[in-house]
Amino acid sequence: ALYPFEAQDKESRARLCRDCERYSGWAQAIGCGAIQVVALDGLKGIPWPEARGLYASALRELADIAKPFGVALGVGEMPAPRQIPVQGQLLVPRRDLRG
Repeated sequence: ALYPFEAQDKESRARLCRDCERYSGWAQAIGCGAIQVVALDGLKGIPWPEARGLYASALRELADIAKPFGVALGVGEMPAPRQIPVQGQLLVPRRDLRG
């Protein structure tokens, strides 16, 4: 899994991009069609309209790296300790990723 994918600092973004390329190559080699990307709380306190744009931008950057390998991204969030995990829970609904 790639996490936290929402990190904004230059060093973390560079590491995520390198990891995404490496994981995408591995996924392609074994015939795996997707890599899980996980949001943590790196944008906590940022208003949702602004955070949504940052999440979308981060996902687009990683998707552009994975695409040439034929690999998609599966998006999820880590539940807080008191939350009950819900299978298939998405942090950013697909409709919110469109411009």
